[in-house]
This record gives sequence, C-alpha cells and structure tokens, in this order.
Amino acid sequence: MSSITEEEESNGELDDQPRRLVPPRASDRRPRRSQALPATASCPNIRPDDFEKTLAAVEEAGGNVLIPKTDVMGYGWFAHFRDLDGNVIGLWQDAPNEG
Repeated sequence: MSSITEEEESNGELDDQPRRLVPPRASDRRPRRSQALPATASCPNIRPDDFEKTLAAVEEAGGNVLIPKTDVMGYGWFAHFRDLDGNVIGLWQDAPNEG
C-alpha cells in the first residue's frame, strides 16, 4: 500500500483504494500541558534531613507530590512535588555508603 497525498485525497482519486495508517512520530506525542514543565523551567533540588517527613509536610501544607520517592539504581532516591505557588521542586537523598 502506498501513502496518499492530501491532493489525491481531496480530489477523491483514491476513494476505492485501501488507506495506510501512519503512526505519529515520537516528536508529535507530547504530554498534556498540565503535566509538562515549560521548556525553559528548572527544577531546584533540596536534600532534606528526613525525606519521608518532608513529603508528608508538603502534602499537609496543600502541595502535590508529583513523583513519589523513587529509587535511582541504588545511588539514592528522588521525588518531585508542586508547592502552593505552582513551583516544581525536587528532593534528593543519597543512598547510604556501604564500606
């Protein structure tokens, strides 16, 4: 099956021909605006003394945890939250040193 040009389709030349569906390119698949940070945004990270207590305090204050505590291949943990002003902030905790 061949691709159909817009001109051929608008002229009705290929009405009886089977149509080929072309999946969108990866660059055409974008997250919804509410999920994405602007391209120029930065995400500052802080290292709290108590990771879990900090995430709980964020939620108690009305913030939203966007990414819960997530292991980073044994190097440590991170999380992202949105504060009441709409800022996205990251948390980082190193994994304990073994040795």
